[in-house]
This record gives sequence, C-alpha cells and structure tokens, in this order.
Amino acid sequence: MSIIAHPYAGTADADRLAHHHAVALAAASGSKLLSVHADDGSPDRTPPERASEVLRRWGRDPASVEHELRVHESATDPVEVVLALLEQVEPDLVVLGTAQHRGSLRAMLESRAEAIAAHVEVPALIVPTEGRAFVDEQGDVKLSRVVVPSGDPAAMAAAVERATWMVDLARAKAVEAELLHVAVSGRSAPELTLPDHPRVKWTRRERGGPLEESIADEAKTADLIVMATRGHDSLFDWLFGTHTERVLRKLDCPLLLVPM
Repeated sequence: MSIIAHPYAGTADADRLAHHHAVALAAASGSKLLSVHADDGSPDRTPPERASEVLRRWGRDPASVEHELRVHESATDPVEVVLALLEQVEPDLVVLGTAQHRGSLRAMLESRAEAIAAHVEVPALIVPTEGRAFVDEQGDVKLSRVVVPSGDPAAMAAAVERATWMVDLARAKAVEAELLHVAVSGRSAPELTLPDHPRVKWTRRERGGPLEESIADEAKTADLIVMATRGHDSLFDWLFGTHTERVLRKLDCPLLLVPM
C-alpha cells in the first residue's frame, strides 16, 4: 500500500485545499493517508478533519481511506519535527499547502512548505491555499491539463516520469500533457522520447519570455505543473530560491515538485 503524507499546519482554513487533495488522491489510489503535525502548544491549533468525515460529506464510503494522525508536541522548529516524522514513515507522496511569499522579505518569510519540500526525497504536491485546485468541492479529481516545463535532459525525464505517475495515482482520464520549452538565451529544447500512456496525450510547444513568468502564465490554464529540482546548489538559490521555488510563488495551481 502506498502512503500519502500530509504535513498539517494546524488550522483548518490554511490546510483545507491540501487536505482535500490528500484525501481524494488516497481514495482514488487506495493509499493510506498519514497526517503529521508538530504541535507547539498554540491555543488556536486544531486537528485535521478525519478523512472519513470528508468522504462522508462527498457522498463516498467513509471507510475507503485509512487515515492516521501523528502529532509530536515540541517547541522546537516545526519543520525539523515534521521532517523527522516523514523520515520515519517513508511516504510515496507528500501533500502540502502553502501561501506564496514574494518580494524582499523572501529570506525571512520562507514558507514551511518550501522548506519541507526541499528536504524530502519523494515527490511533493504543493497546493496554494487560495489558488485553483484539481480536486473540486465534491471530491472529484479533475486533472485534464498537465504542463511539464523542459529543463536539462535528466530533469525533464524525471518530471515526465512523475507526471504519468501522478496520472495513475489520481486515476485521471483523458489527460493532455504538454512538454513546454521556454526559449531562454537561445537554448533549444532537449531531445526526449515521450512515454506511451493509454490516458495521456503528449504535445510539445515552445514559447519565449522570462522563465518564471512564462510558466506562471501557462499555469493559468493548467491543472498541474510538474517540475524537477536539484535543490539549492548555489548562493543565489539559498537566498532567493531555486527556479522551481520562484515559479511556485507565482502559481495559482498545484505544483508537483520532483526531487532529483
């Protein structure tokens, strides 16, 4: 059985969309859902809604998802606590909610979702707290357009593989997946043989413009962006984020972050 982990921030409003994506994906794939939370004793913290209650509200079998909650009470850095919990359970997917931070305060206001996603070795689905979702209010997964921005050949291959993996996990049907090349500094698109998949129709397209802004523009009509990352490998990345993190702050749709 696969395990989908949802690091819970502690308030229902901040976690609603991410929690619903985690529940819906667990129900679609038959995965176990594990909510992990670092409780620092704040009085406004509330536990996540049980998957059974969410499924009942959606008119689904409330027993179709096994849901476990692990809470660690600690006043230390919640990111470190959550990462330790995730290391113990070895999930197949981590689902996180985030509010995008922009501007010069980026170094001080790094989102916990980015911090967690940067240190896990499995794909992380990052869902904007106020953005568009591919899980609707009835719990239906509507994953019809996926955009995979091209990078170097290895990163592109990893992202393409996980894009089809997500289609299978979500049991999505008739998905249009686009390999998007943003022409920067005259670079041509890397060559890649795209996989055959019975429910995925692959296309290729090229456009110009600044990288992050171009991908954010494409995201306006996408259900999911899939990007691979090697993490922070330069001082610039540590101060201002990787290309993937900078894209995340401009998106209003979920991003599947694939670690290299």
